[in-house]
Amino acid sequence: MKKNKYKAIKRFLIGVFFIVIFIFWLSPYLQHSKVNQYIRENDIDAKALFYTESPTSRNATFQMEQKRIGKKDK
Repeated sequence: MKKNKYKAIKRFLIGVFFIVIFIFWLSPYLQHSKVNQYIRENDIDAKALFYTESPTSRNATFQMEQKRIGKKDK
């Protein structure tokens, strides 16, 4: 019975450890990724991309296409 209790505590602590790793190491790394940098440089409203049926996402898609066309012309 005690082995199961220690095993459960061990699993819990390992889970907490991975959550802390995600919050303090992986999350800041993702904020400085190339995709995030591209979104910031091109002033894209990335939140709108998740709502594909909303007018905002259509606007974001239109803006992305216009910026892509504008870069091709240069």
